Amino acid sequence: MNAAPQPSVSVIVPVHGDRGELRATLAALANQDYRGDVQVIVVDNGDNEGLPRSGGDVEVVTETQPGSYAARNAGVARARGEVLAFTDADCRPAADWLTRGMAVLLEAEPPAAVGGRIDVQLSPGKETGAALWDRLHGLRQDIYVQREGFAATANVLVTRAVFDANGPFDATLQSGGDREWGERAVRAGMRLLYEPDVVVHHPARSSLAELQRKALRLHRGAAALHLSRGQRTFSLGGLAYRLMPHCRSILRCARGLRAEGHGLEARIRYTVVALWLQYYSLSAWLRAAYELREH
Repeated sequence: MNAAPQPSVSVIVPVHGDRGELRATLAALANQDYRGDVQVIVVDNGDNEGLPRSGGDVEVVTETQPGSYAARNAGVARARGEVLAFTDADCRPAADWLTRGMAVLLEAEPPAAVGGRIDVQLSPGKETGAALWDRLHGLRQDIYVQREGFAATANVLVTRAVFDANGPFDATLQSGGDREWGERAVRAGMRLLYEPDVVVHHPARSSLAELQRKALRLHRGAAALHLSRGQRTFSLGGLAYRLMPHCRSILRCARGLRAEGHGLEARIRYTVVALWLQYYSLSAWLRAAYELREH
């Protein structure tokens, strides 16, 4: 007796400023063990070098409007799959990513979407304080899904029907579009599931400058989202929370690093970066609110 055919999947990968990292992502997608039809769509969002052209197992489309959410919408417009799977050009999906993700999605009571684990990995020779911080605090999909009601699009699977029912990503947002879409879909009745066994790997950001750029981008996105909803971008409560040193949380994470075998020097580097980023994040939050007020 033949097994029922597996639903088709379209994997959408926006890419901007690529300098060769996409090759590893495409290799990981080519190594998927999923038995259904898989369409891989790379969306060229500009400033890329040597992207593969359409042909074989990869289709390349171009989106000139800046922003990953505009790019993802362009990918969705080209998608043929019954299920949409989103990941990023610096992610490496595990070989069973689609198989496990589809199993969870098909077993879930509809309408539903799956947010899988984003495994932030240290690169050999780059165990900086910034990398240790990013591994512990960056891309915490479990927190995003279970506490905040959205899933980062580095690792999301959703049926085309559910995506279409909730509309496209807000292409005007440069950051936070996954939060906006997820919260919108959850309000409309979609069940968002976190699954730790549906994994993509992501290299840790190893420099403080990278983390600072990300913090500013996220705060700008959050401020734009609040403004679009008619919400305040600044509050005294938010200021007080950001001014209070997060010493207890930082020390708890440092003890966790010791339990993993990281030495004193590494723990000190992590602690310095964590304290710095707390107050850099405060300045980024204030800067984002000020920029929107000026415009």
